[in-house]
Amino acid sequence: MTRRIIFCIALAGAASLSVGPARGQSYTFLRITDERTLRPDGKGIFFPVSPTMEGDTVVFNQGRCFGCMSLDSIWAANLVTGSLTKLVDVGMNIPGSAMQWNSFESGAVLRKGVVVFIGYDANNKPGLYAVPAAGGAVLRLADTSTAVPGAGVNFTSFEPRMFFHDGTAVVFAAQGPPVAGVYSIRVDGTGLARVADSNTPVNSNTCDVFSVQGYTRPTVSNGLISYYGQTGFDASNGYNGLFLGPLAKTVNPNCAPFPTIANSLQNLPGNSNARFHTRYHYGLLDGTTLYYSADDANGAFAGIFSVPAVASPAGGNSTRIADTNTTLPDYGPVVGTNNFTFATDQGNVLFHSYDSTLKKTSLFLTRAGAAMARIVGTGDPVNGYTVVSVDAPQPGAISGTDFAFAWSRSDFYRELDVARLVSPAVKVTGVSNSASYQNDAISPGEVVTVFGTGLGPSNLGSGFVGAGLDANGLLASQLSGARILFNGFPAPLVYVAANGGAQASAIVPFEVASQTTAMVTAEYQGSVSAPFPIKIAAATPGLYSADNSGHGEGAILNPDGSYNSASNPAVAGSLITVFGTGVGQTNPPGVDGQISSATPPKPSMPVSVTIGGIAVTGADIVYQGDAPQVVEGLYQMNLRIPAGLPSGAAPVVLTVGGAMSVPDLTVAVK
Repeated sequence: MTRRIIFCIALAGAASLSVGPARGQSYTFLRITDERTLRPDGKGIFFPVSPTMEGDTVVFNQGRCFGCMSLDSIWAANLVTGSLTKLVDVGMNIPGSAMQWNSFESGAVLRKGVVVFIGYDANNKPGLYAVPAAGGAVLRLADTSTAVPGAGVNFTSFEPRMFFHDGTAVVFAAQGPPVAGVYSIRVDGTGLARVADSNTPVNSNTCDVFSVQGYTRPTVSNGLISYYGQTGFDASNGYNGLFLGPLAKTVNPNCAPFPTIANSLQNLPGNSNARFHTRYHYGLLDGTTLYYSADDANGAFAGIFSVPAVASPAGGNSTRIADTNTTLPDYGPVVGTNNFTFATDQGNVLFHSYDSTLKKTSLFLTRAGAAMARIVGTGDPVNGYTVVSVDAPQPGAISGTDFAFAWSRSDFYRELDVARLVSPAVKVTGVSNSASYQNDAISPGEVVTVFGTGLGPSNLGSGFVGAGLDANGLLASQLSGARILFNGFPAPLVYVAANGGAQASAIVPFEVASQTTAMVTAEYQGSVSAPFPIKIAAATPGLYSADNSGHGEGAILNPDGSYNSASNPAVAGSLITVFGTGVGQTNPPGVDGQISSATPPKPSMPVSVTIGGIAVTGADIVYQGDAPQVVEGLYQMNLRIPAGLPSGAAPVVLTVGGAMSVPDLTVAVK
């Protein structure tokens, strides 16, 4: 009977609901994991670093953290299902080797469903590998047993964070002393080739101004490759530049591999000072455009720039994206150099910068058709915490206008989030207790009704998609591509899309128990709402009513299991069963979406109840706690109506930790 009760009472329709407007915001932040999240494999906690993103998938490294006892690994998170998949882990066998992995370099790259990464064996020998983002067999691309093309030696090292791929070709910087350079290989492990290395013949009179011997920092897109090259001197003084050309080009023995698209003999756009010496850091190809970071080596000027990817010397006019003369939103002019670390995708540029005090960090975004915006940084409230600092983005951290980022919180923990552009198609307009429809606050474990637009499929009319269990036997937090999140924590869902997508029912995650305000966001098929703020209280008790209004006759069972009503009253002194929600954290602590056992948890705060103004105590409370064999969050009390209570409608009031349910919910007594 109680299973039927929760799914019936949670479908309560809304009466008139009056709420304040949601705070306008361009981005919503979806929590992926944090330093308090237990790894699904039982091997400690997450310490997330170096995320890369594509569509609804985020890949990140399990960083090494002091005292957290977590082993190095690489994980993929699915934003739609909320699932976490381990791709590789220390102790797993290395393909093509008798050894196991010992560690992984941070900075994996995800493109077209493939993750490329650097891993090390027990002897600290590196290799370059690929694995499907959905999980599966790992493919060895190259390691220390692989011969360097045209060199007669094997690779000895692969440069950390100096590789990239576009889902078809992988380009990487590596060494096999005495040779070092840039190489390419297909993602299926075939076609290893030299692009440019220190064995590449150079005729400086024909190909370039100076003899360039060092090549590194490659990037690839749609058959084009760009990489950095410099002479043997310090780049602050010697010649350096960014080279560009078709990846399939055959090396010309009389010429350098490719001409430069930008080099140290050129001035940077916007540098009004007399040029001292232009110095390039790295470039990223994005379609037909090369974005790059560079500075004037005297330290007075730095920035991010773009240039059309035309394979000819000084291939086009560079355009400034942002530099030390740019007035950044909310920051003002930037002082200092070398602080523009960036990522790009589909013409959108995400970059990291300090403010003029060099004490605050933020992520800024420049996107087509919109002005530069500061998205998140020091001092901002995110998912119930204050941002202390944000990490610089990895080259693959952005996907369209969405991006993944790691940051440090005010409670000294780290968190990994996705910033997703708000969609006008999805909106949260209110959140209320599913029993009482009180909407001033929520509490951990409370079953709530969420109101809005676009919360799920709109073609269901007044119907809905009902709850189900996930692979772990928990109430699922995703139904038909819809999710409800509280401070970034996905909530178990009772249903979505009632009333044409305008209503959903969720259970507030227990993780918000230590916080004071919840930002409630809805997500449907990859579109997300602006956050809707609501207070978090320790308890917000409400009792379910028979007509789903939150008032009048209660949804109460008589001793024989029938519904209590004026035409079917209960005898004074008999047992009744009352259902409610919003009793707060439990003992033992609640687990999101868990089905209650035969001995379910009870509220951690003091509970009292009155019927007709008379306290029900002691043995007259036969049972109180989560409803057995139903999802945690539905509260049940088996109570004895005080003997001698007069016939009629007697108010039933539940008090939890000082918070009271509405006083006009009644039980019929005879």
